[in-house]
Amino acid sequence: GAGADDGIAADYHPHGAHSGNVAQNENMGVTSLSWSASRFEPAALVIGFSSGRVAIHRYDDARRSWVEAVRLPGHERGVLDVAWAPNVGRSYHWIASCGKDGLLMVHRV
Repeated sequence: GAGADDGIAADYHPHGAHSGNVAQNENMGVTSLSWSASRFEPAALVIGFSSGRVAIHRYDDARRSWVEAVRLPGHERGVLDVAWAPNVGRSYHWIASCGKDGLLMVHRV
């Protein structure tokens, strides 16, 4: 779960836009992100960071902010890209990440 120093803070805007500093604790910040296209779950995105961290963030309506929900196995070096596969009838999600360490990881969440 996310704590006070989880590296993400966002402001709610009534017109649907959200902004914030999601990488205040990272070396160079966010390197990639991908939105979940699921219509049946809360808003979520996967973020790759320059530190190699890969994490899923969900929007918390009660807090009116984004919180880290799941930290996935990361990369030894920075993340180059992340992608959230379309969910077509599966009870789980596929998320891919690739990093400067030369690895492509496919995460089942």
